[in-house]
Amino acid sequence: VLAKLNSQSRPRSSNIAESKTLKSAANVGAKDISVPLQRLGTNLLANVQINRASVPLLLDTGASITALDTHLINKLNLAPTGQVIQISTANGLREARLYKAHQVQLGRFTINNLTVAEIDLGRNSSFKGLLGTDLLNSVNRDYAYLIDNQRGALIFKPKNF
Repeated sequence: VLAKLNSQSRPRSSNIAESKTLKSAANVGAKDISVPLQRLGTNLLANVQINRASVPLLLDTGASITALDTHLINKLNLAPTGQVIQISTANGLREARLYKAHQVQLGRFTINNLTVAEIDLGRNSSFKGLLGTDLLNSVNRDYAYLIDNQRGALIFKPKNF
């Protein structure tokens, strides 16, 4: 499985640092948006809608770009961008083709035309891709995010807190 994805064309956002400064997950407020997470061993999965198909993605805050399995990309008939990037995996550097997902929905957030990388997870994987920080940071620039392990949720907090 992939250890980390790095897109050479995308700098990491400062939202990660901002998210770590949140005082406590116990301070969940009325304006916060919660996305349920499912535990799979030590991993956390988020159910994401991609072009209206429900897809379990592994939450990977070390991945700078969201990546989808080759079979899922073909099933969803995602449009290739013609671009290729280098990604860093547990097995070394690999090239990954990029595709456009017309519509991605994470909880109440909708992202249009999200660029995703192609990876091969094999047919027996219990998840169909990696939810990277690009998607987490693009859901809404007015929110920071945190992972609440006790509640089993990804919490988006307004940045004006």
